[in-house]
Amino acid sequence: TGKVVILDSGFCVLNAIINLRQMGVFASALIKKRRYWPKHIDGEAIKNYMSKKEVGTTHRLPDEKDGVK
Repeated sequence: TGKVVILDSGFCVLNAIINLRQMGVFASALIKKRRYWPKHIDGEAIKNYMSKKEVGTTHRLPDEKDGVK
């Protein structure tokens, strides 16, 4: 089994999550807009999708970079 870490929204950086994956660590991060959305995050699409959901609903947003998921 691999190691798993849940990251704070301040660490929601795709490059860091990919680097952890390459070291055998599975990572997940909360995505939260502060002044701006994190890099590589389509915040408006998330906002539109979640606006139709009940409070407390969660959703995962998998991504890929250079062939690494």
